[in-house]
Amino acid sequence: MDVATRGSHLGTNGVRTFVEVGPQAVLAGLGCGDDAVFLASQRRDRPEAGQLVTTLGELHTRGVTVDWEAFFAGRGARTVDLPTYAFRCHSLVVVMVC
Repeated sequence: MDVATRGSHLGTNGVRTFVEVGPQAVLAGLGCGDDAVFLASQRRDRPEAGQLVTTLGELHTRGVTVDWEAFFAGRGARTVDLPTYAFRCHSLVVVMVC
């Protein structure tokens, strides 16, 4: 079974996110589909670490579960609470005096 047939088979079974793992992003560039996304974990013109983190971030934003603890293990990374004040809604009343 060739790559196109496999991709078509996966698509008909509900798979919509594809990741190419390899030293050059060739197949991801050939992918097409209205509701499918094709990502490359490595690109020739980008640093490997940066491209991998970008791909993982894209997967995460598309609802794919990424094991961030495993990815950052041994690197001293930690979670922090984000400030909520920037996202609070405030009602503003504009009064015009003529």
